[in-house]
Amino acid sequence: MKRILFMAFAFIFLISTVGYCQNRSFSEVCIDVTLNADPTSATCTVFIGDKEKVTLVLNAVMDWTDSDPDLDLDLKVEVSQSQAGTFYDVDNIIDKTGVDSPVQSLISLALSGANTDTTHENQYYLPQGFTAQYLKITLTATNSDADDTIVADLLVHYQQ
Repeated sequence: MKRILFMAFAFIFLISTVGYCQNRSFSEVCIDVTLNADPTSATCTVFIGDKEKVTLVLNAVMDWTDSDPDLDLDLKVEVSQSQAGTFYDVDNIIDKTGVDSPVQSLISLALSGANTDTTHENQYYLPQGFTAQYLKITLTATNSDADDTIVADLLVHYQQ
């Protein structure tokens, strides 16, 4: 009798665990690049499959030795329902300060001054309930060259 009860509880636990695991989260390194004179940009496409919670984690170290012009890093996010389809700009991206700070699909991180190393560690979120099959993310450096570089890592984290 105890064995039957144990098996019944184990079966119920197994079924509830399988249901719980359907809401898994995923992380993917989308971009890992050094932007300088060549390349000045990097693009990745990620299948997210209608996940409702999407976070972009950008870590960028900007090493700038010239005083003029400024070194810039732009983050552009586009979406599409198919990988071969047309990609459209995301209307807004929410920065780490929260819902009250929506920004457009192009985010610029600027560095001014000379002989400066600056590290940007930022998180950006797509609006809650946002759905798309594919994200295309582009990082573009402006005024980068052999000694003015940006080392950038972009992680995409998504969950149901």
